Amino acid sequence: MTVTDAENTAALTQLDRVFGNVPVVFYTAAADGDFTPIWMSLNSAQVLGLPPECCAGSGAFWRERIHPLDAEHVLRELGGLSGSGLAKQEFRLRDVTEHFRWVENDVSYRSDGPGESACLVGCLRDIDARKNRELECARSQEIQQAREHFYRSVLDNLPQRLFWKDRNSVFRGCNLSGAKALKLAGPDEIVGKSDYDFYRDPEEADYLRLLDEEVMSSGLVSYHCEVPSREADVWLDVSKMPLCDEHGEVYGLLVSYEDVSALKRSEMALNKFKRAVEQSSNSVFITDADGTIEYVNPTFLETYGYEESEVLGRNPRMLQSGLSTAETYRELWQAIGSGRNWSGELANRCRSGNLTWQSVSISPIVDDFGSITHFLAIEDDVTRHKTLETKLKQQLNFIQALIDALPHPIYYKGTDGRYQRVNRAFEEFAHLGRKEIVGKTNFDIFPQEMAVQLKAMDDELIALPGNSVREFHLVERDGSQRDILSHKAAFIDERGEVVGIIGSHFDITEYKRVEAALAENEARLRELTSTVGEGIYVVDEHQVITFANPAAVKMLGWNERELIGLDVHRIFNCSGHADSSEMGGEPCCMAELIRQAQRTMRSQGEMFLRKEGMPFPVSVIASPILREGRYAGAVVAFHDITEQQFTQRLLDNALQELRTVLDNAQIGVAYMREGKFSWINRYMEQMFGYTIDELHDESLAILCGMGDSTSCKICENGMLRHLGESRVYESEHQMRRHSGETFWCHQRGVAIDPDDPASGSIWIMLDIDKLKQTEYRLKALNESLAQRVDEETRKSLEKERLLIQQGRNAAMGEMIGNIAHQWRQPLSTLGLVIQNIHSDFREGGLDDDELEKYVDTAKRAIQRMSCTIDDFRDFFRPSRVKEQFSVYQSIEETIRLLAAMVKNNGIEIALAGDRELVAYGHPNEFSQVILNFVVNAKDALVERKVPKGRIDIALKAQDGNGTVTIRDNAGGIAEDQLEKIFDPYYTTKPNGTGIGLHMNRTIIEQHMNGSITCCNLSGRGERLGAEFAITIPLQRDETDNPYAEAK
Repeated sequence: MTVTDAENTAALTQLDRVFGNVPVVFYTAAADGDFTPIWMSLNSAQVLGLPPECCAGSGAFWRERIHPLDAEHVLRELGGLSGSGLAKQEFRLRDVTEHFRWVENDVSYRSDGPGESACLVGCLRDIDARKNRELECARSQEIQQAREHFYRSVLDNLPQRLFWKDRNSVFRGCNLSGAKALKLAGPDEIVGKSDYDFYRDPEEADYLRLLDEEVMSSGLVSYHCEVPSREADVWLDVSKMPLCDEHGEVYGLLVSYEDVSALKRSEMALNKFKRAVEQSSNSVFITDADGTIEYVNPTFLETYGYEESEVLGRNPRMLQSGLSTAETYRELWQAIGSGRNWSGELANRCRSGNLTWQSVSISPIVDDFGSITHFLAIEDDVTRHKTLETKLKQQLNFIQALIDALPHPIYYKGTDGRYQRVNRAFEEFAHLGRKEIVGKTNFDIFPQEMAVQLKAMDDELIALPGNSVREFHLVERDGSQRDILSHKAAFIDERGEVVGIIGSHFDITEYKRVEAALAENEARLRELTSTVGEGIYVVDEHQVITFANPAAVKMLGWNERELIGLDVHRIFNCSGHADSSEMGGEPCCMAELIRQAQRTMRSQGEMFLRKEGMPFPVSVIASPILREGRYAGAVVAFHDITEQQFTQRLLDNALQELRTVLDNAQIGVAYMREGKFSWINRYMEQMFGYTIDELHDESLAILCGMGDSTSCKICENGMLRHLGESRVYESEHQMRRHSGETFWCHQRGVAIDPDDPASGSIWIMLDIDKLKQTEYRLKALNESLAQRVDEETRKSLEKERLLIQQGRNAAMGEMIGNIAHQWRQPLSTLGLVIQNIHSDFREGGLDDDELEKYVDTAKRAIQRMSCTIDDFRDFFRPSRVKEQFSVYQSIEETIRLLAAMVKNNGIEIALAGDRELVAYGHPNEFSQVILNFVVNAKDALVERKVPKGRIDIALKAQDGNGTVTIRDNAGGIAEDQLEKIFDPYYTTKPNGTGIGLHMNRTIIEQHMNGSITCCNLSGRGERLGAEFAITIPLQRDETDNPYAEAK
């Protein structure tokens, strides 16, 4: 049956009327490749926004109207329809307003039979609202899933351990930190478990459940309970929060565990620091930026006698005594107000009114922005030191007055030959004033030839320390001449080093004249004994010959060299044997008498043997030699009585010559009979001012200087009685001249006949008054010098202790500033991390990776701050036992402490050299030496505003020693200051103490047996910088080196 077009049109019109109000658009389309719409119901404009005329007959309808993302699969599915195939599609369709809406297409393939035309019949429904709801729901689910994932990531990345439980304390979940703490594979593994599954002790689990129940029952949050963990050395901060529903009913519990071990350690470290300040022997107080006191330690209250309430809120001006100058306080405020440290001494007043001297160090405390918020003051009570200093000045003035009173020139000079202290006698000796002498050398004071001679003597004494006694001939500038006896001694400090020379000069011109006279007389006497006819020999207490004159040698037939050292009894004394044989070791009767009576022995019956064995008779006079009243030998004179007459004549001549010699000798000689003067020589006349006639028949009492005549008479009788007992009398007494002047005199009396001393005696007298006075002065000076040396040694030790303590206080003040530098960067980093997290979270840009980076950055900053505290605590920890330590590591740690300070001043610091140097000593003291040098170099670079400041530290080993050189480019040190920079209290800084470099030398040289040198580095005719070289012994046994790298 064939359908006409009119019938077809009528049918379609009928369909339009039937489905005009239905929200479904019906259509037919050709089954060709383009699927051209043939017919579309009139409601297409209402339902799809497409009028039928825009659709029907358009071969490009589907390609132009379907969304490009949907067109391919829609057309592919339509092309696949055949037979009775059906398809249901959803896609986006563009209306005339260019808006895409979602439609649902139910389409089928229609064909009237073989050979007949086929078409597609379908209906389109508007599902845009439903599809949009589905898409919105999907987007909501995605957002919810992303939010849940974000929250989960946040929870899993939090360092706190989070757990949530239900009302029965059963775990419903935890974050990743909590799962790791319980050693679970993941957070889901905890679901359904309770505390009983993780604690072996049920009582501990019961206790935790009881705490959970208390929080959930009360509905109150439990915050920040610090408890130690079962893990070693771990502290946990526990917080519990009840979870409530929308009705306020508690349905569970949120538990937070946070590892606060680092914070706890920092808190304990701060508590230790606080206790250290509280227990410090130094006074410590803190003020605000306006100078109002906010804190004082107990030592401060004890020192000044105030109560804490009387001090807090007041200004330190309350302590001023008025003795410290206004200039001192002006410099103080200028220094700390500009952010610099100030150190000095202040005279303060206690509450009781007593004066106290304090060594004060004040440091500003700045905040993160560099603004001064507080001032820290540390005081050391140096009242006793100042008192000792005053007493020392008084003692030095007393000693100066004492040596000024001495008549002999006395001086002290340094090893550079410059005089540092002289007495008035030295001023007269040099014919110059004290100001013209002190600081000058011998070349400035004495003639050139003498100065050269004195310098050579000084150099020899410095090279070989000890005492030196020398004589030299002085030619004055006016041409006059003097003989000088110089006594010198090297002054050695506690380190065993020569630091100066102490000496005195004695004018021995008169002594030399007397000595020459005595030498002449001695020569005459030797000549006399050499020419005298009597044989004379001297024996010791063992009867061994020590001297024999030529006559004795000639008579005995020996030469002098052969006789010396022989036993007199074995050689020629043979008395006592009838056959004239030797007596062997038996003492002769004469020797025995000498030992027993200790007096002169005369004998006419002795027999001596000549060398060839021939005996001959001799007349012998033997006089004992006594030392401290004991027999010490004898002087024996003998002559051959065979030629007695001839010998007697020779003796008379010899006696006459002897009298002539004695008459011209430069000593007093007198001959007395019956206790009366019979003869005196000319020198004795001059000595006492009496002539021989005036003293003739006078007793010794006339010359006695003891005062009254009775005492003098007793003394005279004692002298004569002693002559009778021992033949020889020798003593020192005060004698009186004819003018009445008394003086010390050395007396030696010999009785001619010991049995009858009054019958005749010879007296020798020597004026020793000057020598006696010199002895007294030397004895007093030696006693005073010994006492002074002991006192100065004790004071030096005390000063060294104070210097080291002051050095550590200065280093501690420097370190407080370094702590601020070290913490400034990590604190700024933490602030930026927190700000960035907040900003990214608000903007929705905080993902897992960014959060992880922020957390890692914060952890590193916190770890750095913790390490800083540990480093500074280790730096100031005292070390009382010497130990091996790595020189490179010690320097590297010190540089790390100062890195922030050096960097902030634009200074580059470099460390290079041998990393395996190992020394033996106190590593903290060595670190303090390096710190002082680096800080001094930094101060010089900053003060001189060097544009590219640099500090280079180099290490090397050589000949068993390690050398550390520290150099800078700050322009060096003035040449006139190089020799003094290591002196205590010498400084070139405006506010320096002069302690650091002296303390460095003390530590290196005394504590580590090393040395320190300093020099300037020059180039192109100018100073480039300073270089300090530290040389210390190295640990020689490499097997004991814990820092040596494995090779």
